Amino acid sequence: FLRSYGLEIFIRRNLTGRAFGWISYTISKTEQKASKNSPWKPTQVDQTHVLNLAALYKFTGQWSLGVRVNYRTGDRFTPVSDVYFNANLNKYQPINSNNINSGRLPNYHQIDIYSTYDFLWDYWKLKLRTGVEYLSFKDKALGYEYNYDYSNKNYVKGIPVIPYIEISGVF
Repeated sequence: FLRSYGLEIFIRRNLTGRAFGWISYTISKTEQKASKNSPWKPTQVDQTHVLNLAALYKFTGQWSLGVRVNYRTGDRFTPVSDVYFNANLNKYQPINSNNINSGRLPNYHQIDIYSTYDFLWDYWKLKLRTGVEYLSFKDKALGYEYNYDYSNKNYVKGIPVIPYIEISGVF
């Protein structure tokens, strides 16, 4: 059984003149239960808060600057409650907590910034777009990785900052 409920607010400013933008905020809860009589528990994909902001400003007819900001609560995970040594496999193995998806990774934010310039000719235009994606003050935590006996854990980090140059032609 699965249930999800929440609320989303979306405000948009259409492109008029030079500026365009929108902001959205979502608050939600996603839960599951194994059987009809079992209690509801959070799912792994439960993200309680999600905030998005996108904006574009056209300095001229050819040059514009845009930004996107994203904030969200961290993903859920099931903590390791104990560990035992499996002599048959010659390795330590985790015992997961009965509190399924009771842990939460750190909250995350990301900023993307880009600039676009259009080179215009009689019958076509060349679009040059440059920017950076995944700009953040801390790396996104995708999960945990443990050492061999589960006595130490570290975050599995997300994608680093990606600068890019994009060239396209429109005929």
